[in-house]
Amino acid sequence: MKERINRLAKGLIEYDEVQVSFSAAQIEEAVVLDDKKRGEFHVICEVGKAVKGLVYSTNQKVSLLSENFMGKDCRIIYEIDASYAEGDITGEFQVVCSGGEFRIPYHFHVCAVNPEGRQVTSLKEFTILAKENEEEALKFFESSDFVKCPFMQEAGIRVLYDGLWGRGNRQNALEEFLVGAGLKKPVLFHIKKKDRDYQAPPESFSDTLVIKRSGWGYIRLELTADTDFIQLERTAVTEQDFDGDSCTVGYTVRFDRLHAGHNWGAVQVKGIYGEETVPISVTLHSNRTWTDGPSYKKDFNNFISLDLKQWAGEYERNLLLNSMQTALSRTHATAQNPSVIRLYQAGIFLMQDKKDQALQMLEEARDAVLDNRDKDVASYCFYMYLKVRESGENVQRQTMVKLLRKYYEEGVASDMALYILMQTDQELLENDSLALSRLKEHFRKGCRSPYLYLGVCRILRKNPELLRVMEEFEIQSLWFGARYHMVEEGLAKKAALQSIQVKRCRRLCLRLLKKLYETYPSKEILTGVCAMLIRGDCRSEADFSWYAKGVEEDIHLTRLYEYYLYALPEGYDKPLPRILLLYFSYNHTLDYHAQAILYLNVLTYMKEDDEIYRAYESQIENFAVEQLFQSHMNEALAQIYSQMVFPEIIDEKIARVLPKLLYAKNIRCGNPWMRQVVLCYEEMRGETVATLRNGRAYVPVYLEDVHVMFQDDYGNRYSGIPYSMTGMMDCPKLAERTAELYPSHEMMRLLSCQQVLAKKQYYTEDIDILKDISQEENIHELYRKKLVSKIISYYYKMEETAACDEYLLSIDKKLLKAEDRFKVMDALITKDFHDEAYKMAARYGYRSLNISRILKLTSKMILKHLFEKDGLLLEMAYYCFVGGRYDDVIVEYLCCHYNGLSRPMYHVLSAALTGHITVYDMPERLLGQMLFDGVYCHLDEVFRCYIEGKSVDESLVRAYLVVKSQMYFEGNGKLDADILGYIEVQIERYEIKNGLPEICMLALTKYYSTADGLTDRQIELCQSIIDELYRKRIVFAYYKELDRFIDLPRELMGKTVIEYHGKRRQSIWIHQRLLPDGGETVIETIPHMFDGYFVKLVSLFYGETMEYEIYDDTNSSEPVMTGTAEYDGDSSRTEGNRAGRLDELLRLQASEDGNLKEKMESYSVRDEMTEKLFDYL
Repeated sequence: MKERINRLAKGLIEYDEVQVSFSAAQIEEAVVLDDKKRGEFHVICEVGKAVKGLVYSTNQKVSLLSENFMGKDCRIIYEIDASYAEGDITGEFQVVCSGGEFRIPYHFHVCAVNPEGRQVTSLKEFTILAKENEEEALKFFESSDFVKCPFMQEAGIRVLYDGLWGRGNRQNALEEFLVGAGLKKPVLFHIKKKDRDYQAPPESFSDTLVIKRSGWGYIRLELTADTDFIQLERTAVTEQDFDGDSCTVGYTVRFDRLHAGHNWGAVQVKGIYGEETVPISVTLHSNRTWTDGPSYKKDFNNFISLDLKQWAGEYERNLLLNSMQTALSRTHATAQNPSVIRLYQAGIFLMQDKKDQALQMLEEARDAVLDNRDKDVASYCFYMYLKVRESGENVQRQTMVKLLRKYYEEGVASDMALYILMQTDQELLENDSLALSRLKEHFRKGCRSPYLYLGVCRILRKNPELLRVMEEFEIQSLWFGARYHMVEEGLAKKAALQSIQVKRCRRLCLRLLKKLYETYPSKEILTGVCAMLIRGDCRSEADFSWYAKGVEEDIHLTRLYEYYLYALPEGYDKPLPRILLLYFSYNHTLDYHAQAILYLNVLTYMKEDDEIYRAYESQIENFAVEQLFQSHMNEALAQIYSQMVFPEIIDEKIARVLPKLLYAKNIRCGNPWMRQVVLCYEEMRGETVATLRNGRAYVPVYLEDVHVMFQDDYGNRYSGIPYSMTGMMDCPKLAERTAELYPSHEMMRLLSCQQVLAKKQYYTEDIDILKDISQEENIHELYRKKLVSKIISYYYKMEETAACDEYLLSIDKKLLKAEDRFKVMDALITKDFHDEAYKMAARYGYRSLNISRILKLTSKMILKHLFEKDGLLLEMAYYCFVGGRYDDVIVEYLCCHYNGLSRPMYHVLSAALTGHITVYDMPERLLGQMLFDGVYCHLDEVFRCYIEGKSVDESLVRAYLVVKSQMYFEGNGKLDADILGYIEVQIERYEIKNGLPEICMLALTKYYSTADGLTDRQIELCQSIIDELYRKRIVFAYYKELDRFIDLPRELMGKTVIEYHGKRRQSIWIHQRLLPDGGETVIETIPHMFDGYFVKLVSLFYGETMEYEIYDDTNSSEPVMTGTAEYDGDSSRTEGNRAGRLDELLRLQASEDGNLKEKMESYSVRDEMTEKLFDYL
């Protein structure tokens, strides 16, 4: 800037314009909240020399790394500080440079962004991001920037996020956040075409399940098959496996794992929000040679069932035998090997004493059986057995027995061999114990034939004492016997007695005993049932009926009464049996659940004067207190507490634990996947986690704003699981007494805080409660902000108090919301705590304050800092000034330090002058800036202010005069009288040769040329200037107007001056032609006269006119100026010289004057004398 002014002072005017452009006309970007970001723009010089200048920012949040710049392409780097920014950052860059003054507005959107830089300002936008790019949304969801988002400042949303973040599967956490926030519904599914039925597949084959989902989002499904012939392609499906809304899962049906007939199985698809089952049935024909067609097995099974019934002695025997023959006849029609059927028919005929028909059947089957006896040994054995029965020969029987024993020992057709031996071997027939042992041994080898069970039951029915244990063999056999009514009462009681000795509960044994009790409802069997239930720790409502029967029958069984209570149905509404009450009144080992049920029943159904009630009264009181201190809770305990705990017995110890029970809730969740319930409060940090038992948990819930989530075995949490929550106790008097005795209980204090917040008007004691709670460490930060906001609003409306001042000064301002910060700042300014308010303004901003408060704070801090320069104070001062609210201190401070665009600076200066305020060096700074950047608005007013100062810089004055002279000389301004005087003084102060630059002399003399008159002093000064200019060969047309006041050089007399204003260092040509005679066009160069002015002097005589065209070196085909120069008719300017005499002769000739001849002779004499007396130069 100084270099430019010095050049101007010397008259070195830069006519080459500096054209400046910017890489951005305005700047609009996004910046992360509480982050810092750098940016840049470029100042580009398109035409002219390198640009120089300064840049200013109008907002302290946007700072410049350097204010100075110089070059052809200048990089301006700025930094945005979005710390504690509660809104967008706006302002402008003000550029002051050699190419002029410019404004570049900026607008920085303060928002949260995800790791990829995408703007997310609302939950709706985040939901769209999650739908379009899950991975990007997950990164953002897990980043520290997420909680800074404006939408995360809502307490409910924040608590939901805190409860889900970092828990289990990250995709599930995101999904449940969106579901819990109400932004989407859970993803549900269903399966198209559930039932699958396959008929007679020839080999293994594959098929698919098509799973449809209800919408976008995370989903995980688990697939299981309940049979081994179904082989799944995969066991889990996630959202990545879906194509659109469908997912295909393949499965294979393994042919090698199918059995003949119907194969039943299912595929179960389970998800958190539902499950579906796909039944799969495969019907496979038998590969055995003696079966053909689906009807065969049905008829043959019917035959076997009838045969077992006849052996068991069910129904009328002959009727059963006839039915069996009918079934075999139908079977024979579809059998590939009819000989086997003939054997069974022969057996029936023998039982009917129809030997002829039996023999006929045996003969028909004989050849086929004997020919195939090596392969079908079982049929051969059965054939021999029937032959022995038909013949009745003992020798033949013995031979057969030996052969069957051999087969059995070798494991060949052992089932059939043992079946026949049990009916023909005399040793086994005479020794039941041996026969039973042989059957048990065969069972252990894997035989599960109903005929084996039949044999066992026949032996035990005959000899029940052989039932010495109840193992799987005995249980399976007796279960068969019970189904076919082969177990008589004695055997049933024996089985019940043996079952009591069983060490663990066997489910089939329990079913057996229950079935036997249906047939023989005796105490012995009932005892066995109850014993088995107790051994299996069975406590369901279905089991209760058996315990109830046991109590009614007064059976003697250890822990029967205890399990009676354990299995008591929910909602049981009758008095317990008196014998049971008497039993427990003396001694018991019940857990607290059963005790609660027992004691509640006593309290409900026993009268106070009853001896049983009196026996229990002290027990119940002690139990209630004991459980209270252990914080146990269930429905029964809740009623006991309500009836046994009175306000009078509550002391401080009880008051410490009682709130947990008073506010307990019964939370029920029917989702089988859930294992824990999680409670998160909007008011508190942390969470409460309780285990779900049978889908139920008893948890204290103190506040209404609680968020309930559930957690599975893998740590995943869910916000959309349906549940119910009901209160356990409704005892307001107990709650009141507890709060009175133990007011420092954390949750009781929060409750009192909630009650305060519900009030419409607060009092001092209410504010004290809010202040205490807000200082607790475990209070959630958003709730703390809410409390502090209420306190600040209260103090904001109050007059000065010590408590108010102390609180406002001590509060951590970082915890406040934006509106609360400004309330605190406002109050601090009002109460004259200016230092604290100014610190807040520096960190958090000030523009949301009322401008009157900003004015007060700014003015006070300026005075306190003794007018030292401070960037923030300067910004605040200008903010007040622009807003029209300022005082003398602010204007004076701006005059002292403010720099910016010329027009705003002039407004500050003008305000100072109007208010008679000290302006410091602002006039000098502003005048220098205007001369530097060429913005001349109010230039004269600034100069006058400057020149009236105590001291001036002569270079600056000379530069101003040069600029004004240039403007006037070029016709772009006027010269006021005082400015004219300054030029005259400057010229007179120095010699003309060493004084002001030529432009000033030109401007002054041009002004004189238009004046009506000049003083003697001005005439003298004008003569000196013109002489000096002419000496430098600087000539302009306006000189001729000065001949009224001064003597002009004779060379100028009678000359026509043609002027063209172009650019320096240009070449200019003139094409000229004289009229009226015409002639050739003459081309000449026009000499450069002064700073882009080109001047040509032309002599024209009477009657002559010259047409001309002027061309420059930029375009030789098109003239830049055209014109006509005519004889002006004023001969007085050339009178006496040679040109004047020639002009006179031409005028006389044109007027046909008679003196023409005399004048011509005189001219010739003078011309001849001149040639003789003078030599040519």
